[in-house]
Amino acid sequence: MHARSFSVAAPARLKASPTSRVSELELAIPTPTLPLAAIAAQPFAHNLKVLVLAKRRADPAFALPAAAVLGLGPALPYLEELSLENCALGDTVPVFSAPAPTPDDAAVGSTATAAAATATERRTSEPLLPLLARLFPSVRTLDLSYNALTSACLSPATLASLLFADPLPPLTPGADDEGMTVTTVRKGVRQLRLRGNRLDDLGAFAELAGRFKGSRVVPE
Repeated sequence: MHARSFSVAAPARLKASPTSRVSELELAIPTPTLPLAAIAAQPFAHNLKVLVLAKRRADPAFALPAAAVLGLGPALPYLEELSLENCALGDTVPVFSAPAPTPDDAAVGSTATAAAATATERRTSEPLLPLLARLFPSVRTLDLSYNALTSACLSPATLASLLFADPLPPLTPGADDEGMTVTTVRKGVRQLRLRGNRLDDLGAFAELAGRFKGSRVVPE
């Protein structure tokens, strides 16, 4: 567990003050279920290990950093646990690129502008599980309980990309002290929580389990 917390909620003193000039829009938090662009811009993003985004149902979408930023590597490279419980997520999820917050975001009206930009941003739809596997290769515990996932999204190939660790890649020239670096490796999810979804067929899990048949001899 980590000792850091991330909040964009307004301080209580601002909410309680009847003379405050802060508008409701300025007190708003990012509405997308996964505001990854906003989180990745925080100074603790590279040390974040646990991210809980439960019950964020207002806008079941992912606001991602620009493609050029994601191309540099995972936005949260050390994330080990991700909870998206009860977020009204389906087999696919709307995705759009959101600009990273800047110091000017504290200015009057900036939140309203950001909200309007979010509403008009062109969105695409991507399969949820492959997207999570790509965005968070270091995650070991993934909680998707009480969403709207169906068995159709649980193909053997999709599950394999999510659950199986990638083999260690070869070292490639880099900029560290030894002149070498290692490409990002998917560690593989060890705990996948899917209770409360719309699953009626677990054949993909059985097919994956068959790959291990014969790898261990159990006495009768």
